Amino acid sequence: MSTGKSPALSYNVQHHQVRLELTRGAALDSPRPSPDLVQRAMAKLEKVQGEGKINFYEIYEERLAAVWKALRDAEGESDDLSVSFLFAAGAPTIDGLEISYFDENRRGLMVTTTGPMDLKKISIEWIRNTIAKVARQHGIFETLFQPHVQSALMRITAGDTLSKFIIESRAEMPKFQSTGKPYSVFANKNRVEVVAYIRELPSMQSDPAIDRMCELIGKAIDKIQSSGSPDMLLTKTDMASTIRSAISGPERVGLGMPLAVLAALPDLSKLIGKKFLSFVTSNDRMLASIADFDVSVYDDPEFDISREFMEKQMRLSDLRGQVTDQDLNAFIEAANKRENLDGKVAGRGKQPESGADPYIHLVFKDAPKQTNDQDFINIRESQQRSIVHAGQLVAEIRYAKPEVIGMDIFGKPIQPSPGPAMEVVCGEGIQQLQPGKFYAECGGVPSCEEGNKLNLTKSHVHEGDVNLKSGNIYFDGPVEIKGSVDCGALVRVKGPLKVYGSIVGGTVISKDPIEVVESIVTGTQGKVICSTHIKADFIENSNIECDGSIVVNKSLVSSEVVAGDYIQALAPDGVIGGGTIMCRDLVAAANIGFAKGAKTRFIVGVDHRVVRRTKIREKRLQNLLEAQERYKLEFRELAQKKEGQLTAKHKQLKESLKEKMASVRPIIEVATQQLELMKSSMTYNEDAMIAATNVFAANCQVEVGGQGVVMEADTMAVGISARKRRDSHLCTYDEIKSEIDKKLAGGAAPAAAAPVSDAPAELSADSVQPQSDISTSATEVSTESDQPQPDVPAAADTQKAS
Repeated sequence: MSTGKSPALSYNVQHHQVRLELTRGAALDSPRPSPDLVQRAMAKLEKVQGEGKINFYEIYEERLAAVWKALRDAEGESDDLSVSFLFAAGAPTIDGLEISYFDENRRGLMVTTTGPMDLKKISIEWIRNTIAKVARQHGIFETLFQPHVQSALMRITAGDTLSKFIIESRAEMPKFQSTGKPYSVFANKNRVEVVAYIRELPSMQSDPAIDRMCELIGKAIDKIQSSGSPDMLLTKTDMASTIRSAISGPERVGLGMPLAVLAALPDLSKLIGKKFLSFVTSNDRMLASIADFDVSVYDDPEFDISREFMEKQMRLSDLRGQVTDQDLNAFIEAANKRENLDGKVAGRGKQPESGADPYIHLVFKDAPKQTNDQDFINIRESQQRSIVHAGQLVAEIRYAKPEVIGMDIFGKPIQPSPGPAMEVVCGEGIQQLQPGKFYAECGGVPSCEEGNKLNLTKSHVHEGDVNLKSGNIYFDGPVEIKGSVDCGALVRVKGPLKVYGSIVGGTVISKDPIEVVESIVTGTQGKVICSTHIKADFIENSNIECDGSIVVNKSLVSSEVVAGDYIQALAPDGVIGGGTIMCRDLVAAANIGFAKGAKTRFIVGVDHRVVRRTKIREKRLQNLLEAQERYKLEFRELAQKKEGQLTAKHKQLKESLKEKMASVRPIIEVATQQLELMKSSMTYNEDAMIAATNVFAANCQVEVGGQGVVMEADTMAVGISARKRRDSHLCTYDEIKSEIDKKLAGGAAPAAAAPVSDAPAELSADSVQPQSDISTSATEVSTESDQPQPDVPAAADTQKAS
């Protein structure tokens, strides 16, 4: 069953171009486009070619394949999303146009014209089609730098004669850093051109947004002109048209982004052409009329009245404006009679129009795509468009009939009067900081009711799975996920979290309790981190860190688990075994370890935060020692060379190694001291214990309260206590049952870590920066503060001598 309307082909008779409109629904119906689309376009253009109207035609099949795939991959977009693009084009032979290939480090074309083109007989689009054809002949398919193409076409339109005008490939586009801005402007002094790069098409669809960008373009123009370049012309109309049409083109699904648009080029009207007409303007600056007309110009062969001729003559007098059909026809009629043209209206300004039919547009649903430092699109970040953060623009008043900015005859914009007002009711969490713009006071889920009531809910219910389609979740409040957290997904919240499905390969981080109705299976790619409490049906093959307690209904197996309080399996046949289990206070289950299975390592009664910090310092010291040995080895190899064998580079390297060995030695000493101090700061909980109501497997490696305990055989209903009872750490379950019940009920004060704030300052990133080989130590340092570390009393701790 089709999920979208069929692809639609349309043919432009004047330009000999075939456009194709596709919907995402149609693309989802099939993994590849139908060959019928190519056949239909080919049949049409072959017919036109057979009639002698065109000399060649091209079918852009690679563009169709790219758009088709992009539509299918556009997760989160509706099936009604449509994209229109040029699919095929042809052109007749154009006399006086020469296009050649050049390859001077950058592939591109050179365009030459033998004289001004007669645009009454030649369509400017034919020239574009011919340029594209030559590019494809030389293997340049979708990579021509379009601002260069546009510059060439605008120069030809203005009557300029091109001589080896260079059109480069998209390699001309600069490498962007992530700036978070919707656009950037670059000035090219050599070409005397300004190019705008649009990153966020939705935010650039309004006149105010384009006007703000034009202000920046104006500064770029001033900068070029200040260096002695000729006067430049801002191509605002063509630029705005390109940006607005791109929202319905392949750029809508990310192809060809960022969009490069020609923003300014030399004012060709002042460099090209002969002035035939003079003008006077009306008092309101909205009309330009002919003055001081000399009838002798009728004898000049270049005097040929047309729309382009009138616009060019006005530009020569620094005038802009529109040439209407009525005014143009009056000119042509008078010129045919060789009449005096004084007083006839040549151009008119554009009257502004106020917007009408206001409505609330939910801007947060148009969230721009985010990029990393390499300018790659992070799909998981960009797909999440249901949650807002404090200070984010939630909604704004727009008009179904957009306002139109006017323009006087000199090209100066005229702002329209404000459109009709709209009453908006701001609920909790929404504030109006600017007229017609509404922002979030805190993180939450916005909604609009009855067309004008904005609200912000401080709890979030996510329907379905958290995956690539839905995007990651960041929320400062309670969250419910009515599905699972899939592989690669990230959920970071600051309130209670309930997952009705499972956590499968995803990463979940929460300060408040996490409840998973089904299972947690993070594998090696994911992790679950919590500051308070984790509860799940079962946990398997996972990486878990919790500063509080961990409770499973059935089992916790084959996992790397760290808990700051206790770990418990509730089922009568529950199992805790496999992997490494680290806990501060208590591990309790029906079955501990596997009698005939994988071994389990229990480390109970230690401060997991001190253990983690100790591992970080051990890794840091190891990196430093390895770096020191590497420096010694490299220095020894250089020292064995004779003086005549040492180049200037060798000598420089030798001195550098001396400095590195001298600087790394004291760093190693400090790192060793810090490691020993951290080890000595370890405290042990004398009330820690492990208990099994059914079977305690003998193949478990057990350390309780800093003491190693060996089980000689599988034992029923037994516990291991850090405090000896009758000269043994082993005891029956009944002996410690009351203490276990008290711990699980929260009666016992949680054990705490020994204070470590008196330790010497840690190695900072600055202290190891000169030695690039050991920069990983600085990375390790930062991981300590990433984990939640609640303050707890140390009353139940005892200091163990090191």
